[in-house]
Amino acid sequence: MVSVLDLRSTFAGTLLVTLVSVTAQAAEVTAPSWTGLFIGAEIGASPVISTLSMAPGGGDPQPTTSIGAAGNGPTLGVFAGYNYRLNSRFLLGMELEAERLQGANYAFIGASTVDFLEFSRWTGSLTGKVGVLVSPRTLVYGKIGPGLLSLDGYKDFGDKLADTFVELHAGVGVESKLTDQLSLRFEGSYTGGGRTLSLNDGTYNYRPQLLQSKLGLVWTPWPVAERDAVLTEVAAPNWTGIEVGGMVSLNQHYLSMIDSASNAPLFGQVPFAATSIGAVGFVGGNFQLPIPAVVGLEFNGSLQHGSFIDPSGAGGITGTYYTYATLNDIEALTARIGWLPSPDTLLYVKGGPARMHFETKGNYWTNVADNSTGSRYLRAWQVGGGVETFVVPHVSLRIEASYTRSDETVVLNGSNGPDEFTLRPSSYSIATGLAYHF
Repeated sequence: MVSVLDLRSTFAGTLLVTLVSVTAQAAEVTAPSWTGLFIGAEIGASPVISTLSMAPGGGDPQPTTSIGAAGNGPTLGVFAGYNYRLNSRFLLGMELEAERLQGANYAFIGASTVDFLEFSRWTGSLTGKVGVLVSPRTLVYGKIGPGLLSLDGYKDFGDKLADTFVELHAGVGVESKLTDQLSLRFEGSYTGGGRTLSLNDGTYNYRPQLLQSKLGLVWTPWPVAERDAVLTEVAAPNWTGIEVGGMVSLNQHYLSMIDSASNAPLFGQVPFAATSIGAVGFVGGNFQLPIPAVVGLEFNGSLQHGSFIDPSGAGGITGTYYTYATLNDIEALTARIGWLPSPDTLLYVKGGPARMHFETKGNYWTNVADNSTGSRYLRAWQVGGGVETFVVPHVSLRIEASYTRSDETVVLNGSNGPDEFTLRPSSYSIATGLAYHF
């Protein structure tokens, strides 16, 4: 399970690498103003996950599990704030943001009955921001501050709940000027780590968290004239060539488990889930078109290791086992196409075939006849998108969101009866890192 400190250090470490990477190069030019009030709107994807620990009957707590969300759709948000450029390179700011969540909800079903159902309909945050101008028209930034996450539903046995959680909100992003007043930004963020909600007379402890990727437009209606607005501008990069890089990722994994007898999810309206920090390596080739666009082909591999846990446990006389499956790594070969809003910044989408290294645990499934457990690779597909911007010659920064889903299922105990289960994994990731261009 990923701790809040791990998540905070991941974002902070990535931002620090970016700050250290920026050095002055080439000719001096006057930058557009980044100081002033800004407002904007954004659309995003926000798979929701929540951790759940159980102590049925007031006994000892069982291992913490995670559950996913059902009915997720795109999120819509608005934001406003103020930026102040300290000197030719660095910027500070404050931002207020509100997001409408589309259909995010959590449900958990114990042995066979619904225990609770919660809805998160909106989230908001007030964050401080620090940014680095990697070129006169491109800003790389990180932000952190308190966030809010709404929660409606049921607490205890039938008692209605309407509450707002105070959470940590942290994110990294890239913003590129389209004009002197209008810019485009892509951002990845995490909201979570706040207080735990006690449900069902203390038998469940529940904590939601939110991983978001967002694309937005930013308008600065009244740019403020700046002193020291001279920046060292690197010559327009050539995107054609080979690039090799690595990223760190925050991952949310999902695993549906269908009972063949009822053709319904065994553990409720949503799948079990897992959260992990991973490492991504990639190599690819790009070709810059005569128009402001880039096409390319890329191979990536991601080490993730998400563990799926049944808090009720299973097994035999040798003991009770809770981990019933793991998702260990993902590899994909994707084509990508992107638009250059400025010469040094690429906004792209990608997609292609993938495979998922999936393992079912024999100890957990020991009471299932003919269980066929073990490690295997499943055919899958991957789609994603992100932003990539040069920070120095030959070196670029990426922020990327991707979704991978298996085309294959794993069937344990093929008897088409109450003991037959069909499993299908999927994974959502936000990653950021650096690439070198040859």
